[in-house]
Amino acid sequence: MVNPVPGFSVSTAFHARGERWSCARKNGEGLHTGVDIEAPVGTTVVAARAGVAAHVNYSKKSGAFGLHQLAVRCSDGTEDFYAHMSSRIGDGTKVEAGDPIGTVGKEGNVSGPHLHLERHREQGFWSCENAIDPRPSLGTAAAAAVVAAAAGAQLRAAAPAKVVRLSRLRFGQRDSDSVRRLQRALNAHQVSGGQQLPVTGNYLDRTDEVVRLCQRQHGFGSDPPQKSFIDPRQAQHLFANAGLQIVD
Repeated sequence: MVNPVPGFSVSTAFHARGERWSCARKNGEGLHTGVDIEAPVGTTVVAARAGVAAHVNYSKKSGAFGLHQLAVRCSDGTEDFYAHMSSRIGDGTKVEAGDPIGTVGKEGNVSGPHLHLERHREQGFWSCENAIDPRPSLGTAAAAAVVAAAAGAQLRAAAPAKVVRLSRLRFGQRDSDSVRRLQRALNAHQVSGGQQLPVTGNYLDRTDEVVRLCQRQHGFGSDPPQKSFIDPRQAQHLFANAGLQIVD
Protein backbone atom coordinates (compact mmCIF):
# COMPACT_ATOMS: atom_id res chain seq x y z
CA MET A 1 0.00 0.00 0.00
CA VAL A 2 1.32 3.44 -0.93
CA ASN A 3 0.32 7.08 -0.78
CA PRO A 4 -1.73 7.66 -3.98
CA VAL A 5 -0.31 11.17 -4.42
CA PRO A 6 3.34 10.80 -3.40
CA GLY A 7 4.71 13.85 -1.59
CA PHE A 8 1.30 15.23 -0.63
CA SER A 9 -0.82 14.66 2.46
CA VAL A 10 -4.49 14.49 3.36
CA SER A 11 -6.26 17.85 3.45
CA THR A 12 -9.82 16.71 4.24
CA ALA A 13 -10.49 13.73 6.47
CA PHE A 14 -12.96 10.89 6.06
CA HIS A 15 -16.34 11.75 7.58
CA ALA A 16 -15.52 15.44 7.94
CA ARG A 17 -18.75 17.46 7.88
CA GLY A 18 -19.61 20.20 5.40
CA GLU A 19 -22.41 21.82 3.43
CA ARG A 20 -21.27 20.48 0.05
CA TRP A 21 -21.74 16.80 1.00
CA SER A 22 -25.09 15.03 1.04
CA CYS A 23 -24.58 11.78 2.98
CA ALA A 24 -26.07 11.62 6.50
CA ARG A 25 -27.01 15.29 6.37
CA LYS A 26 -27.45 16.87 9.80
CA ASN A 27 -28.02 20.54 10.59
CA GLY A 28 -27.35 21.36 6.94
CA GLU A 29 -24.04 19.46 6.77
CA GLY A 30 -23.26 16.05 5.29
CA LEU A 31 -20.41 13.58 5.69
CA HIS A 32 -17.34 13.42 3.44
CA THR A 33 -17.23 9.88 2.02
CA GLY A 34 -13.49 9.70 1.37
CA VAL A 35 -10.29 11.64 1.90
CA ASP A 36 -8.99 14.55 -0.18
CA ILE A 37 -5.35 15.07 -1.06
CA GLU A 38 -4.66 18.55 -2.43
CA ALA A 39 -2.06 18.76 -5.22
CA PRO A 40 -1.56 20.76 -8.42
CA VAL A 41 -3.38 19.75 -11.61
CA GLY A 42 -1.32 17.16 -13.48
CA THR A 43 0.35 15.65 -10.39
CA THR A 44 0.77 11.90 -10.82
CA VAL A 45 -1.71 9.64 -9.03
CA VAL A 46 -0.57 6.08 -8.31
CA ALA A 47 -2.46 2.98 -7.25
CA ALA A 48 -2.65 2.63 -3.48
CA ARG A 49 -3.22 -1.12 -3.87
CA ALA A 50 -2.88 -3.73 -6.58
CA GLY A 51 -5.92 -4.60 -8.65
CA VAL A 52 -7.68 -4.14 -11.97
CA ALA A 53 -8.62 -0.65 -13.19
CA ALA A 54 -12.26 -0.05 -14.14
CA HIS A 55 -13.75 3.04 -15.74
CA VAL A 56 -16.82 4.01 -13.69
CA ASN A 57 -19.40 6.78 -13.74
CA TYR A 58 -20.64 7.19 -10.19
CA SER A 59 -22.96 10.14 -9.42
CA LYS A 60 -24.08 10.30 -13.04
CA LYS A 61 -26.78 12.93 -12.49
CA SER A 62 -24.72 15.57 -10.69
CA GLY A 63 -21.32 14.92 -12.29
CA ALA A 64 -19.89 15.48 -8.81
CA PHE A 65 -16.85 13.24 -9.37
CA GLY A 66 -15.85 14.47 -12.82
CA LEU A 67 -15.25 12.71 -16.15
CA HIS A 68 -12.12 10.69 -15.31
CA GLN A 69 -13.30 8.49 -12.46
CA LEU A 70 -11.45 5.25 -11.83
CA ALA A 71 -11.96 2.25 -9.56
CA VAL A 72 -9.17 -0.18 -8.78
CA ARG A 73 -10.83 -3.48 -7.93
CA CYS A 74 -8.83 -5.59 -5.53
CA SER A 75 -8.70 -9.35 -4.91
CA ASP A 76 -10.42 -9.06 -1.51
CA GLY A 77 -13.66 -7.82 -3.14
CA THR A 78 -13.23 -4.17 -2.16
CA GLU A 79 -12.31 -1.32 -4.50
CA ASP A 80 -10.47 1.98 -4.26
CA PHE A 81 -12.26 4.82 -6.05
CA TYR A 82 -10.34 7.81 -7.45
CA ALA A 83 -12.19 10.99 -8.48
CA HIS A 84 -11.67 14.54 -9.84
CA MET A 85 -8.74 13.35 -11.96
CA SER A 86 -7.78 14.95 -15.29
CA SER A 87 -6.62 11.68 -16.89
CA ARG A 88 -6.75 7.92 -16.19
CA ILE A 89 -5.32 4.66 -17.46
CA GLY A 90 -7.26 2.28 -19.67
CA ASP A 91 -10.20 0.20 -18.53
CA GLY A 92 -9.16 -3.32 -17.49
CA THR A 93 -5.48 -2.46 -16.89
CA LYS A 94 -3.82 -4.53 -14.18
CA VAL A 95 -1.83 -2.43 -11.72
CA GLU A 96 0.49 -2.96 -8.78
CA ALA A 97 0.67 -0.65 -5.78
CA GLY A 98 2.64 2.43 -6.85
CA ASP A 99 1.87 2.16 -10.58
CA PRO A 100 0.72 5.44 -12.21
CA ILE A 101 -3.04 5.41 -12.83
CA GLY A 102 -3.85 9.05 -13.66
CA THR A 103 -3.27 12.70 -12.80
CA VAL A 104 -4.83 15.10 -10.31
CA GLY A 105 -7.51 17.37 -11.73
CA LYS A 106 -10.33 19.65 -10.66
CA GLU A 107 -13.26 18.11 -12.48
CA GLY A 108 -16.70 17.90 -10.90
CA ASN A 109 -17.84 19.45 -7.64
CA VAL A 110 -14.55 20.86 -6.32
CA SER A 111 -13.22 24.09 -4.84
CA GLY A 112 -9.68 23.42 -6.08
CA PRO A 113 -7.51 20.65 -7.55
CA HIS A 114 -7.24 17.50 -5.47
CA LEU A 115 -7.62 13.73 -5.53
CA HIS A 116 -10.70 12.33 -3.82
CA LEU A 117 -10.09 8.73 -2.68
CA GLU A 118 -12.74 6.38 -1.35
CA ARG A 119 -12.68 2.73 -0.30
CA HIS A 120 -15.80 0.73 -1.15
CA ARG A 121 -16.92 -2.30 0.82
CA GLU A 122 -18.27 -3.88 -2.37
CA GLN A 123 -17.25 -3.41 -6.00
CA GLY A 124 -19.27 -1.89 -8.81
CA PHE A 125 -21.52 0.73 -7.21
CA TRP A 126 -21.51 3.89 -5.14
CA SER A 127 -23.62 4.66 -2.08
CA CYS A 128 -23.16 6.44 1.23
CA GLU A 129 -23.21 3.08 3.00
CA ASN A 130 -20.73 1.46 0.61
CA ALA A 131 -18.05 4.12 1.23
CA ILE A 132 -15.96 3.03 4.21
CA ASP A 133 -12.89 4.41 5.97
CA PRO A 134 -10.10 4.49 3.33
CA ARG A 135 -7.19 4.38 5.77
CA PRO A 136 -6.51 0.67 5.09
CA SER A 137 -5.88 1.62 1.43
CA LEU A 138 -3.26 4.22 2.25
CA GLY A 139 0.45 3.96 2.88
CA THR A 140 1.83 4.59 6.36
CA ALA A 141 2.56 8.31 5.94
CA ALA A 142 -0.77 9.03 4.28
CA ALA A 143 -2.66 7.01 6.89
CA ALA A 144 -0.98 8.99 9.66
CA ALA A 145 -2.09 12.20 7.96
CA VAL A 146 -5.66 10.92 7.84
CA VAL A 147 -5.56 10.13 11.55
CA ALA A 148 -4.20 13.59 12.33
CA ALA A 149 -6.82 15.31 10.16
CA ALA A 150 -9.63 13.30 11.73
CA ALA A 151 -8.37 14.01 15.25
CA GLY A 152 -8.20 17.72 14.47
CA ALA A 153 -11.76 17.69 13.15
CA GLN A 154 -12.97 15.87 16.27
CA LEU A 155 -11.21 18.32 18.57
CA ARG A 156 -12.75 21.27 16.74
CA ALA A 157 -16.20 19.69 16.91
CA ALA A 158 -15.82 18.91 20.61
CA ALA A 159 -14.42 22.31 21.59
CA PRO A 160 -16.77 23.90 24.15
CA ALA A 161 -18.42 27.20 23.31
CA LYS A 162 -16.91 30.26 24.99
CA VAL A 163 -19.14 31.08 27.93
CA VAL A 164 -20.11 34.34 29.60
CA ARG A 165 -21.54 33.79 33.09
CA LEU A 166 -23.88 36.53 34.26
CA SER A 167 -23.13 35.66 37.89
CA ARG A 168 -19.55 36.86 37.30
CA LEU A 169 -20.51 40.13 35.59
CA ARG A 170 -20.97 42.36 38.60
CA PHE A 171 -18.89 44.92 40.49
CA GLY A 172 -16.19 43.38 42.66
CA GLN A 173 -15.65 40.21 40.59
CA ARG A 174 -11.94 39.47 40.28
CA ASP A 175 -9.96 37.48 37.71
CA SER A 176 -12.76 36.05 35.57
CA ASP A 177 -12.74 34.98 31.91
CA SER A 178 -16.31 36.28 31.73
CA VAL A 179 -15.15 39.72 32.85
CA ARG A 180 -12.35 39.71 30.26
CA ARG A 181 -14.94 38.96 27.58
CA LEU A 182 -17.13 41.76 28.92
CA GLN A 183 -14.21 44.21 28.83
CA ARG A 184 -13.40 43.24 25.23
CA ALA A 185 -17.05 43.65 24.28
CA LEU A 186 -17.22 47.10 25.88
CA ASN A 187 -14.00 48.16 24.14
CA ALA A 188 -15.42 47.04 20.78
CA HIS A 189 -18.77 48.63 21.60
CA GLN A 190 -17.19 52.11 21.71
CA VAL A 191 -19.67 53.64 24.11
CA SER A 192 -19.09 57.38 24.27
CA GLY A 193 -15.39 57.61 23.35
CA GLY A 194 -12.91 57.74 26.19
CA GLN A 195 -10.07 55.40 27.06
CA GLN A 196 -10.18 51.68 26.37
CA LEU A 197 -10.74 49.37 29.30
CA PRO A 198 -7.79 47.23 30.44
CA VAL A 199 -8.67 43.58 29.77
CA THR A 200 -7.70 42.30 33.22
CA GLY A 201 -10.61 40.10 34.27
CA ASN A 202 -11.26 42.36 37.27
CA TYR A 203 -14.64 44.13 37.43
CA LEU A 204 -13.62 47.27 39.34
CA ASP A 205 -14.21 51.03 39.09
CA ARG A 206 -13.33 51.61 35.42
CA THR A 207 -15.41 48.66 34.21
CA ASP A 208 -18.22 49.73 36.55
CA GLU A 209 -18.20 53.20 35.01
CA VAL A 210 -18.43 51.99 31.41
CA VAL A 211 -21.10 49.38 32.20
CA ARG A 212 -23.30 52.08 33.78
CA LEU A 213 -22.68 54.40 30.82
CA CYS A 214 -23.84 51.65 28.44
CA GLN A 215 -26.94 51.13 30.59
CA ARG A 216 -27.91 54.81 30.40
CA GLN A 217 -27.24 55.15 26.68
CA HIS A 218 -29.34 52.13 25.72
CA GLY A 219 -32.09 52.16 28.34
CA PHE A 220 -30.96 49.17 30.40
CA GLY A 221 -31.50 50.93 33.73
CA SER A 222 -29.13 52.99 35.86
CA ASP A 223 -27.23 51.10 38.53
CA PRO A 224 -25.56 53.18 41.26
CA PRO A 225 -21.74 53.38 41.37
CA GLN A 226 -20.06 50.18 42.59
CA LYS A 227 -23.40 48.36 42.40
CA SER A 228 -23.58 47.64 38.67
CA PHE A 229 -24.19 44.25 37.09
CA ILE A 230 -24.95 42.93 33.61
CA ASP A 231 -28.53 41.69 33.26
CA PRO A 232 -29.72 39.38 30.43
CA ARG A 233 -30.89 42.26 28.21
CA GLN A 234 -27.59 44.10 28.41
CA ALA A 235 -25.67 40.85 27.91
CA GLN A 236 -27.62 40.09 24.74
CA HIS A 237 -26.90 43.62 23.52
CA LEU A 238 -23.16 43.26 24.13
CA PHE A 239 -22.55 39.63 23.15
CA ALA A 240 -25.18 38.83 20.49
CA ASN A 241 -22.72 38.84 17.58
CA ALA A 242 -19.64 37.55 19.43
CA GLY A 243 -20.33 33.78 19.23
CA LEU A 244 -20.48 33.55 23.03
CA GLN A 245 -22.86 31.47 25.14
CA ILE A 246 -24.60 33.45 27.87
CA VAL A 247 -25.41 31.37 30.98
CA ASP A 248 -26.53 31.86 34.59
